[in-house]
Amino acid sequence: MANRGKKRRSGGSLQNSTKRRRAAAASWSDSLFCTMLEEAGFVLGGEGENELATEPALFQRKLAISIKRDPEPEQAVKSFCDGFSDYVNNPVRFRRSLQPTKSSGEVVAVHMEVDSLVRLLLGVDSLQPLIINSLLERLVEFMDEDSANDSEQQGIPQLILNQLRWLGCLVKGEELCEKLLELVGAASPATQQAIITALPEVLDDSQHQMATAKLMNLLQSNPSLTSSIIETLSNLNMDTDMEAEVLENAMGCVNSTSVNDLPAVIKFILQQANTHTSPQQLVSELREKLDLDTMFMPPPEASSTPRATQIQSANEFMVFDVIRSSILFQRP
Repeated sequence: MANRGKKRRSGGSLQNSTKRRRAAAASWSDSLFCTMLEEAGFVLGGEGENELATEPALFQRKLAISIKRDPEPEQAVKSFCDGFSDYVNNPVRFRRSLQPTKSSGEVVAVHMEVDSLVRLLLGVDSLQPLIINSLLERLVEFMDEDSANDSEQQGIPQLILNQLRWLGCLVKGEELCEKLLELVGAASPATQQAIITALPEVLDDSQHQMATAKLMNLLQSNPSLTSSIIETLSNLNMDTDMEAEVLENAMGCVNSTSVNDLPAVIKFILQQANTHTSPQQLVSELREKLDLDTMFMPPPEASSTPRATQIQSANEFMVFDVIRSSILFQRP
């Protein structure tokens, strides 16, 4: 019951995928989805491997033209994507659609494997938004704790996210950013981290400002994600005003950051040094914020054990090494 509650909270249309798939009237093999794929040069394997009998770019071009020339293009897109959702209802077919496709025919001499079926479809602009919605609906099903511990389902969230990385064109980037960060609240810890760290490779530069603002809010509300958020922020492009706001927020969370996350936070802060803020200024501010004696003090019951002393020394070393390395890196 708890898992179903999580899925309801993850929002909107992402929650009705199971009902829609069960209500599908026609078999995927009789659908417009299957017909258009075959006409464009892609052979669905059923229980075997999928095969692409033409060049990937030519396949995408043929598929895009076929949709555009349909008497009702919008309905064709919807019918195609409904057929796709029906096809990937089967776990084996879904995993296969996320993995590289076998090439056949004339392309064998050039490529033994090409992009996955999903990746190829995401390269068709008219299909991309609905295919992404379908992927996110499936992501909801694989991102709770039970799925994370299921050997047959492990790796599916990462495979889904991999399809979204480095797309040549992102048709609805802001909407995708919103949905991905919405899903973080309902995901298992591993999937939360995977979604957050994937953002720089998924989003266009035009969505980086938006993602930065949302991640800063998440940093305040979910400290357990500090390392993942900080790592991601360091790979997002932002304007000067946003950089200053991020630096201020990072400084503000230094005292509340766990010892394990502290080196990453300090490294991020010192990397923000620029013509307006020198490394020395940032170090001076950090000195005011950090109470190292208290921060590295082990619990009273463990303070006398060799293991506690070793951990304390290692954490202190990591923090001071990060400060030293960052300053040396900033020197001209």
